[in-house]
Amino acid sequence: MKTVTVAACAAFLAASTFSMSAQSATYNTVGGTLLENARGGLSSTELGQASDNDVVNNYGVDFDVKGYLGNAYSDYFTFTMNKAFNMTLDLFVRSGTADATYAFSMTGQTTQNISTPQAAYGLYSNLAAGTYTFGITSPNRRIAEYDISVSAVPLPAALPLYGAGIAVLGFMGWRRKRNVSAAA
Repeated sequence: MKTVTVAACAAFLAASTFSMSAQSATYNTVGGTLLENARGGLSSTELGQASDNDVVNNYGVDFDVKGYLGNAYSDYFTFTMNKAFNMTLDLFVRSGTADATYAFSMTGQTTQNISTPQAAYGLYSNLAAGTYTFGITSPNRRIAEYDISVSAVPLPAALPLYGAGIAVLGFMGWRRKRNVSAAA
């Protein structure tokens, strides 16, 4: 009996050790905003390395991430958008360290090197709907706070008017053709 108990404990510890190596987490945006724990979020909200496979569940709609590059010196997360979208760096400041340059990367896009401080900086624009992985890395191991907005590309205000105009022209052409046929 003791042998079985010891073997079961060893198997449990081995399984626990292997499951801890890939710390994937899914975070739901509350009110459209994800706050990392250093920024007032839940104590379990900590974006990590690219290998952690963290997912922001934004339900395919606009969201914000208010994050903190801490001791890991990088934050990565995967998200899905249902429409074309823009990503804006609303605020990017150092936190208790000297200003530095950070690498911003996105699936299928060119890595951008951006220095602190920054505000209202357009990172990526008019990207197609889909699933993307976004990351910030500090090559020189600096700590920083950031606010990123991901928002759908707005529909141009004139587009519905243009569509209505085309429909009216089509209706007028159809009517004219019908009247000419009836007269003949």
